Amino acid sequence: MRLLPLSLMLLAELASAQVPTLTIDRPRIDLSRHESAYFKLDAAKDGQGFLRIFGPDWRQAKEIELPAFIANQPLSISWNGTDDSGAQVPDEAYFVVLDVVDTLGKAHQSNPIAKPSEQVVVEDLVYDSLKKVIEFRLERAARVTLHAGIGNGGPLLKTFFSGKPLPKGEHVLAWDGWDDGQTLNIATSQNFKLFAHAESLWEPSVIITGSPQKTFSSYRRETPSRFSIPIPSATRVGGLQENLPKPHDYTPEPRFSLRVESDEIEKTLPVVRGDVELQVVLDESIRIPILERRFEIILFQDLEFVAEVEEGRSPALVSWDSRTVPDGPHVLTVNVATLPGQMSAASTRVWVDNDAAE
Repeated sequence: MRLLPLSLMLLAELASAQVPTLTIDRPRIDLSRHESAYFKLDAAKDGQGFLRIFGPDWRQAKEIELPAFIANQPLSISWNGTDDSGAQVPDEAYFVVLDVVDTLGKAHQSNPIAKPSEQVVVEDLVYDSLKKVIEFRLERAARVTLHAGIGNGGPLLKTFFSGKPLPKGEHVLAWDGWDDGQTLNIATSQNFKLFAHAESLWEPSVIITGSPQKTFSSYRRETPSRFSIPIPSATRVGGLQENLPKPHDYTPEPRFSLRVESDEIEKTLPVVRGDVELQVVLDESIRIPILERRFEIILFQDLEFVAEVEEGRSPALVSWDSRTVPDGPHVLTVNVATLPGQMSAASTRVWVDNDAAE
């Protein structure tokens, strides 16, 4: 490895020391407790400028004009979680860009992205059946997706969160082991498995919790004019354009209902026979953005793959041939997966009675 001459190294260190630095006092604030984030600006020269806060779609949420600051006298700046219109922003991660000009007219910008987003290992992921909790650890702040399902090609059965920003450290999540409809005790099923994926957050970032707003998707959709400043370019946030992470896709989780029509009941279960149609209907609150992103429907019977519908619709009818299984109780599970990668699941129990049709 070629070493720089000592004089060049000293010059590089001196140059880096001239660039203002920005630190955050805490990685996460709770708006329900009226908490605020506090930033500390350290600069080697007098100057002035702006603090700009961006949402996960790279649109500006807040611009804070800084008072004139003095060299080597740290400046404290607070943010109470409101956007430029004064409304509180929804729960999400917001990254910060610092734009300042010193007294010599030299412009400086903090680089919120030291390196592209990268995979973060979700460590020590385990379900404690006695405590009824899921435990895991993050070595750095990350956007985490966590599912419960069946391994070896089985279905997803529950989504805990999808792309949720979480700070570094230990995390504990209460869970009784069942799916959302209380149809299956997932944790006691054969080949039960927890699936987790995480990617690092852009830095520096503030994670907002406890907001009265709905999801970021609905907030952004209902007030598109709120984010009027264009997505920042590489020259604005530093680094090369090809190395910058893409804006986070905030498509909502594809929540849906699963229905099987039947006029007969056997042991509290709907009776089906022959060719059965399952009705899949997206929740009205998220129907349009999910249809815009496109999605597919995957069907499982008794936790084994049966069929896939690549072009999902809502409402959609999914056919299942009940004659492929013995008469009696069976579990039907549907997974809905959006093109960007969000997934959700629903299951229902049915009673097959094909003998009665013969």
